[in-house]
Amino acid sequence: MSVLWHRMKAEAIQLRDEKRSKQDAMKSWLCALYLAAALLMLGCTIARCYPDALHAVRVSAGGRAAQAFSALTDALERGGSVREAFADITGNETQD
Repeated sequence: MSVLWHRMKAEAIQLRDEKRSKQDAMKSWLCALYLAAALLMLGCTIARCYPDALHAVRVSAGGRAAQAFSALTDALERGGSVREAFADITGNETQD
């Protein structure tokens, strides 16, 4: 009788732990969804309340990306490697 009782108790504990693990997974997904929604609302609020700041960020990011792409295409047209082109863009020396 005692062995049967311990086996049933162990199975009950295992089922409870599995249920908790599923609940924890659901809670983590809900937290991630809530965080994404909060960040989206923050972005919309900033875009609506500070349109000049948003434009400045777009111009700055777009300008840097255009400069990097231009430097990369120039380096590749000269026959250089991608590694050398990225080293020129970032200012880091290549390590061979």
